[in-house]
Amino acid sequence: MKTFTCLFFILCCISLEGQTIVKFEKPNQVYDFAEDYLLMKLIVKNETKEKILPFSLTIYTDEKKDILLYPKTSSKGIDIMINGSKNEEIVQIPINKKEASKINHLTLRLSLNNKNQNVNLTESTHTIVFKKPRETTFQFKKIHETTSIKRPTQGKLYLPYTVESSTIAPKKNDSVKLIMKINGINSKLLVSPKTDTIPIRDMTTKGKFLIKFLKNEDTSFGQSMDSLLENDKVELELIDVKHASTIKAHVSKERKTKKISFKDSILTTSFGSNRYNFFIGTNFDLRDRFEANSFYSEIDVFLPDLSNKGAGKIGIRAGIYKNNSVSTLAEYARNAEVLEIVEGQTTSDTIAFERNRVRSVPNVSIENLGLYFQAFFTLKEKKNKNFNFRLMLGGHVEVIERTETTNLSNENLFSFGTEKIATSSLIQNDTLQAKLAASSTRTIKFYDSHYGITLPMFFQSKEIEVFLNPILGIGNPGNRERLNTTSVKTFGVAQFYLLERKYGVKLSGDVRKYFASGQTPIITISLSKTINLSSLFSSNN
Repeated sequence: MKTFTCLFFILCCISLEGQTIVKFEKPNQVYDFAEDYLLMKLIVKNETKEKILPFSLTIYTDEKKDILLYPKTSSKGIDIMINGSKNEEIVQIPINKKEASKINHLTLRLSLNNKNQNVNLTESTHTIVFKKPRETTFQFKKIHETTSIKRPTQGKLYLPYTVESSTIAPKKNDSVKLIMKINGINSKLLVSPKTDTIPIRDMTTKGKFLIKFLKNEDTSFGQSMDSLLENDKVELELIDVKHASTIKAHVSKERKTKKISFKDSILTTSFGSNRYNFFIGTNFDLRDRFEANSFYSEIDVFLPDLSNKGAGKIGIRAGIYKNNSVSTLAEYARNAEVLEIVEGQTTSDTIAFERNRVRSVPNVSIENLGLYFQAFFTLKEKKNKNFNFRLMLGGHVEVIERTETTNLSNENLFSFGTEKIATSSLIQNDTLQAKLAASSTRTIKFYDSHYGITLPMFFQSKEIEVFLNPILGIGNPGNRERLNTTSVKTFGVAQFYLLERKYGVKLSGDVRKYFASGQTPIITISLSKTINLSSLFSSNN
């Protein structure tokens, strides 16, 4: 038996002597989908003493053949030409990634194309282990968010978002980019496209989607803003993901859209924006049954948010105005004797006059030219998509130049009859001259100043704006004969306006009174048209 084993070994050694041995360097190899091909090494060992001519091998598989990308010239496998003078050969095997991702491993085999007795394939199988690519899903962290966005003045709007990866943090060489678009905005209003490409580097990526609006005849971009949204919200959508081959990624079906609602609706002029308005219109004289008989104008500057946010915001309001006011001083009515010349019975030598007992009521019409200033801070603020409300507390200073015209309205009680007097006799009677020459109209000018505490209230919807401004304080009513000019008086003011926002029509009123005997409230009612001057004060529009 020992003799037979030795003979078999000697025969094997003799058969291998003078042959070229070809084998795979490793029995297995891992493919991680990083490249479109697989590199492997074949070891070539020349056992002969002579130079070996090149020969051909084929690498093939008996399993899923569509995983290897065979050349068009061969349907059996990948042919390789081996140079027998080298100790190794590097082989590049094209891989069908799509099919390879469906299985876990694949066995490759070597075959000799020509029956060359001098070539021996010793380790002719090689297993490829497919390492599945890293996989993740990209989605919005929140699918609905309410955010505060100021009304843009430069035609730019930034929408915040947060995108997160479900399982892994992409690396730099993964080259992951998400494509995002905006829904709910008319593209005709935009300068920039409605899509954006976002590079992803971490598990969580925060950013802002930039929207650029076209500039139209409204230099503050207001018309584009007012037509950009439906129901005060827009929608961001993840529509695709681009990535390198080392990662498998897709967009979440459940969290690929994000709705953004606006706390400060940009469909309306929010309280957070500065306003510069000019009002022009007419006053209604209450004495003449609301006939529009005088000119009214006002310049109003409203800067509500000079510092801080929410409750505690500090702002100012200032302006200059001109209007008329009227008040009937019924409490000053008195009975008096009035002499009125009878024109038809008067000659050059004789004056005819009628002596009447009347009830005389003074009517006061006042032309006001005023300058006011308020500084305030916000006590309470509430905003949603339907309305804005703000309650403020502050100080009020106002100086007014008043031109007061008093006209006596006489109501006849009874007549004493008609009398005549010679012109020569009238010259000697100073008392009678004074009564005949007495005028029922008197005009004086004075300055009114006061200081007080104010509690302004704003209510604003998409259609209207309502302003209430009660003031209580002290002041000097000025040089008025009815009041003591040297003392300081307490006073109260109630101001209001109702503004229709679409056409800018404003109805405003002012009721004020010094709490002193002898004065009834001074009432002013005005109707005016608003002209927005904000563009004159906003830079870079």
